[in-house]
Amino acid sequence: MNLEIGTPIPIGLFNKRLAVLAMQGAGKTYLAGVIEEEMLDYLLAQKETNAKLIIIDPVGAHWGIREKYPIHIIGGDHGDIEVDMDSGRLFARMVNETNISVLFDLSQMEMEDMIEFVSKFLKETFQITKTPTHIILEEADMFAPQRSVTSNQKYSSAAVDSIVRRGRGRGLGMTMITQRPAVLSKNVLTQVDASIILNVTGQRDLETIKEHLDSSGLGKTEINDHIEKIMKFQKGQALLFSPSWLKRTEVIKIRERISFHAGAEPELGKPDPSLKITLIEMRKDLLIHYLNGDTESLIKILKSDAPRENVWTTKQEILEEPVEIERSDAFEYNFGTTKKKLRSWAIMITGAAFLFWVMTLL
Repeated sequence: MNLEIGTPIPIGLFNKRLAVLAMQGAGKTYLAGVIEEEMLDYLLAQKETNAKLIIIDPVGAHWGIREKYPIHIIGGDHGDIEVDMDSGRLFARMVNETNISVLFDLSQMEMEDMIEFVSKFLKETFQITKTPTHIILEEADMFAPQRSVTSNQKYSSAAVDSIVRRGRGRGLGMTMITQRPAVLSKNVLTQVDASIILNVTGQRDLETIKEHLDSSGLGKTEINDHIEKIMKFQKGQALLFSPSWLKRTEVIKIRERISFHAGAEPELGKPDPSLKITLIEMRKDLLIHYLNGDTESLIKILKSDAPRENVWTTKQEILEEPVEIERSDAFEYNFGTTKKKLRSWAIMITGAAFLFWVMTLL
């Protein structure tokens, strides 16, 4: 069985490394949606599978996938559950133990906060994952830049590097998407098994792509021919470059996607198409029970005979109230940044009132 993105790609992509390189507006997020559809189609077709897909989206452009596919969205405007920068390790354990595919929409977080979340999530995922897991990392140059500016970027870059270099033995694969190939870490770009290169015109980015093509031993004339094509590509056209894994270097045409393309640019004089989109409803009670320390509900439903596509939808009956389970990281579920700020203010006000009371007594 192959994944059909416009050209056949083996299912083995789940634990391979892929780079999607394109300039802004060339269709990289559209292509990512096609890859996501193919992977989720495969997962839904399996009655039992130990594989899963994780999408990390810092720009809020991937939520449209749930128009057609039942996948939990964590964070963002369409999220089932909120997310914050400190929850990376917890969510990594949740995804690993429940074996569910998840989209993390980090678009409402500050840049440094999302980098910290991704750093913790990827580091924990690398340490605990032992089953086929593919991670799609949008704006990969933000998390694995050629030159890290902050300490958080150094940690996230190291986490990405660990997965790209040493993740295959743990079943981990990654698709890195970037509109600035020149800014993406060369340490990870040189490790990919396949690259899909859409339209690119920036000189520095083209130089990086030339080096990338040259690393496979292509001749100068052949490289220049490929660069000429890349500069002239229209939307939907791309160069598939995989000399070692697929043993193919050829121009391909990306197939049309099925789900809503949430990353499309708004069109002048036309209404927002997202207002007409209805997303599949997903139940979130099981995830909240897990995050609050109860695993029994998940164990029951994951061991049931329910089809994979229906396990998490609202069509399923809600389970009985969860049994309290003592757990070191159990807490009252509350990831909202606003709520955390309110709690902090409440603590400060209470402390100030207590101090004032003590001073009046003296």
